[in-house]
Amino acid sequence: MPLFSELTCFCLEGFLKMRLILLGILAICMASACTKKPTAEECQQAVTHISDILQKEASEKMKQELARSGAPTSVDAGKGMAEAMKNMQGTEVWAHVRSAHLEECSRQPQARASCISNATSVDELIKTCGMKSTGDPRGNGVKLEWPE
Repeated sequence: MPLFSELTCFCLEGFLKMRLILLGILAICMASACTKKPTAEECQQAVTHISDILQKEASEKMKQELARSGAPTSVDAGKGMAEAMKNMQGTEVWAHVRSAHLEECSRQPQARASCISNATSVDELIKTCGMKSTGDPRGNGVKLEWPE
């Protein structure tokens, strides 16, 4: 009978060692996935998507404000707002803001850039993707920042 208990102990000990080795390999794989950085193309896509979401939200908020004030909201007014926002993107200030966002994106985990590219709202960017939000003091929308 002692042989059986020694064999059982040996098998159990081998199983525990194998389990620890597998856990170590899994931890290394997870750590490497967390440290993988997004490509320049992925950052470009993420930053463009953030801009699109913010534009959409600003346009919707403006339409709501116009509706509350009793002003007519036409399709042309919506197109005009969208065109004005697109024109703003061609400015030097916008280029500076964009390059700062691209630089910050390159320091983030690839998973965050992917999450941002798949988000559909500002709330999702904040709650799911971990973006930080600071409100504009005048109440004109939000400012999104990358987490540290």
